Amino acid sequence: MAQGGASSPRLRRACVVLSCLIVGIALAVRASEVDGPGVLEAHEARRDPYMTPVTDSSGVACVIFTNNYRRYLKAEFLTSQLAHFEVSENRDSLPCSTRIYSTQMVSRRDYHYSASSTKQHDSGSYWTFESDRIRMKVTKDTLDVTLVDISSHSEWTMTTMSYDDLYGPSLKTVKQTQEDTAHVYGIGEEFVDPHGSSEGDWKTYPNPQFLIQDDHCGGKLGNKMQTWDCRATGIAQFPMGYYVKKDVTRAYGMFLDNQYYHDWNFGSEPMRVTSYGDHLRWFVMQGPELSTIRTAYMDLVGRPLVPNKRMFGLWVGKFGYRNFGGMFQDLSALRQATFPLDGLALDLFWFGGSFYGSSDGKTKMGSVSWDPNTFSNTSQNLAALKTPGGISVMLISESYISWGLPEFGAMKDAGYLAMLDGQASFLSYNPWWGTGGMIDWTNPDARAFWFDNKYCALLDGCSAPCTLCAGPKSDIAAWWNDLAEPEMFNCGQNYHGWTEDSDKVYNDEGSVHNLYGFLWAQSIYDGYIKNSVDRRPFQLVRSGAPGMQRFGGGMWSGDICGTLASLADHYDAQKHMSMVGMDYYCSDTAGYALGSNPPNRYETFTQWFMNEAWLGIPFRTHGDQFDQDMQCNPATVGDIWSNRFNARQRYELVPYYYSLAHMAHRYATPIIPPLFYHFQADPKAHGQGGVKMVGPSVLVGISTQETQTERGVYLPEGLWYNYHDHTAYYMDSGREVPRVSQLVRDRFDPSHTDPVLTLAAFGRAGGIIPRTRVSNTTLNVFTDNGNATDSSQVVRVYVDVRSDSKSTFTLYEDDGVTNAYLTNGVHTTPLTLSWDHSRRTVNFLIDESQGPRHTGQYGGHVESKMVLARLSGLVKPHTDRHININNNNNNNNTTALHNNS
Repeated sequence: MAQGGASSPRLRRACVVLSCLIVGIALAVRASEVDGPGVLEAHEARRDPYMTPVTDSSGVACVIFTNNYRRYLKAEFLTSQLAHFEVSENRDSLPCSTRIYSTQMVSRRDYHYSASSTKQHDSGSYWTFESDRIRMKVTKDTLDVTLVDISSHSEWTMTTMSYDDLYGPSLKTVKQTQEDTAHVYGIGEEFVDPHGSSEGDWKTYPNPQFLIQDDHCGGKLGNKMQTWDCRATGIAQFPMGYYVKKDVTRAYGMFLDNQYYHDWNFGSEPMRVTSYGDHLRWFVMQGPELSTIRTAYMDLVGRPLVPNKRMFGLWVGKFGYRNFGGMFQDLSALRQATFPLDGLALDLFWFGGSFYGSSDGKTKMGSVSWDPNTFSNTSQNLAALKTPGGISVMLISESYISWGLPEFGAMKDAGYLAMLDGQASFLSYNPWWGTGGMIDWTNPDARAFWFDNKYCALLDGCSAPCTLCAGPKSDIAAWWNDLAEPEMFNCGQNYHGWTEDSDKVYNDEGSVHNLYGFLWAQSIYDGYIKNSVDRRPFQLVRSGAPGMQRFGGGMWSGDICGTLASLADHYDAQKHMSMVGMDYYCSDTAGYALGSNPPNRYETFTQWFMNEAWLGIPFRTHGDQFDQDMQCNPATVGDIWSNRFNARQRYELVPYYYSLAHMAHRYATPIIPPLFYHFQADPKAHGQGGVKMVGPSVLVGISTQETQTERGVYLPEGLWYNYHDHTAYYMDSGREVPRVSQLVRDRFDPSHTDPVLTLAAFGRAGGIIPRTRVSNTTLNVFTDNGNATDSSQVVRVYVDVRSDSKSTFTLYEDDGVTNAYLTNGVHTTPLTLSWDHSRRTVNFLIDESQGPRHTGQYGGHVESKMVLARLSGLVKPHTDRHININNNNNNNNTTALHNNS
């Protein structure tokens, strides 16, 4: 594309007109003032390049740049580290008094940044506009923008951004110069290595591209399932990229605020992202730390809600439970084997009917109600599941409605289904679930109607008028939103849609497709709010978009093949999904399907199970029982001793995971980040997906090789302790510890003398890990033989004895169910560990003195508890020191443990 559009026929025509009028005739176009003169509304006239004076009339610092033809670039500083851009040739810019439009993915819109905090300058061939951390250099002819990090004395050119094909409805491209970019993270979910690998990033993969596959209509839309290994996994667009400098000391982020499909190429010079849209809009975040960038991004799109505490325990499911008898059979096996359990996940058979190729309208897809024939005596059986086992249920639903159901007629008549040629879009090309229509989640009335008539009718504590509802209500800890890409749609269909910053309605499949799962999740969240449901709306969604986490949305990686190679690919995807805000991301343990050449199911199940016991939230099993009679119950398949150990270890760590969940909600810190998040300055930490952090203090190495019982584990510089045997490792620089055993003693059952298999794990010096007691009477995250699990607290601390040191961690406790944590219904206890090197003394402080915000009460709060501190690095392993805490007073409780060795 020629600079300034010089090759355009429209421009040549405009030049002829201008030459005819040049003598004594005023240019017949109106120059509208956009916080200053010079931004022209006419498209046909040539004009001088112009930069408006900076203004904060909309609350943020803004300027508009125009070149000598139709192109404009609008730039805003929302903070000193966060810039917002819009570029287009399809219209003139709206004035700076109107902020750049943001899609539904963006949550925060109340930024304020004064124009007086910025500088602007005309430097001849380019303009500059800068905060105290970012400088924009905008070339006058093309409006390319060079972004410079000026936050330190050593300036760093992050990238230069340019554009192709901005005019008209064609594909548009944003180009980013490589400069010295060495690593790229984020972007979304896509499995990339058919041989199975968790290493690398979008810059270093053999094929450094994130590419969308064609859909059945012969084009590209974005989110979809891809055939992978023996089954199918998700491609999901989360267009937030983290770009790390070669020396890994600095990074920047770019969030492409665009719901259309994206193709990314990180191997070209410049890097490219191609998409549709009338305009291209994006945000740039200056670091230099990855943690700073992620916080800015999460501030923009929204932080995750804290799920029901049960989502941190074990869930068992399969495709699928056909009746209550199968559910009670699995529950009985788990209880007899003394497994803790928090719930059973029900696939689509819970609403009954026939499936697979039925087009007679008799399938129950879309009924979203218990089948009274196969799940009879529903109220009594659901009540029985709660006692004495104390479990909940997760119910699957889809966005499709079989045409023979009354729900189809009601939704069709109300105009609540996707449309095609003026009628309800009828889906019949892949009738595995039947044939029928598709819910229009872009329609607010459709969203409210469906929630009131379906989800509310099943949910304890929800009451709404309904005409299609059928209970009974029960304790539902989570919803399972399946086929949310969406999987099926008709070519050319449309929706209710929305408007942006003009009168144009965006309602075609391309505009809606990648927000479909997002809007579905929002509909359930909105239903909870509208109907004052005092429960947490956690949803496990098969696909989505940035910001879904603020509605309680998490994701799983689809119908993954049950091979360890696919598991390795899953953990590669997980490191990117963690960076784009999906803290709640899991797999089907141990694979949804096995295929024609299945691995050793016994070994694979146990390996997969122990990986997800550390890294899956939620921690759940699932598989197709019709694929070689696939078993998914950890009490009946695999090494039962190892399965139970790993389940109990997960429950032991629930106080730690749950505190991390509260921190993610409050402070946007990731729960299970990749290694490089906490060790950005370590070049060897980058790209690693096989070594992960759980919070700031625990490091684990995944296990994805057959018959694997040991592995090398990379440890960054510092002092580390083996989580299982407490051996200390002092690393003067980062390096791999070879042959770390994954066979450990079963500390939960001393009578069992054979080793059990788990992941290699390490505690970081200074780490404080709150845990709880777990035994063969532990039933779920709330109860241990009828007693509250937090009646006693265990804290594992890792003392940094190299020099004087101090570290902190905050324990969060609440009722685990209601939304009271959003106000004052959460109790926080700051824990502080310090080491006095000269006196060889460790101090462990439990601080109860920080006021109502920190010491809020909640239903079931335990007023007094015993805390058992287990120390690594000072005294012999397993030596206990007791601290008695009374939460009714504000006295600091301190113990000094002296090194007598």
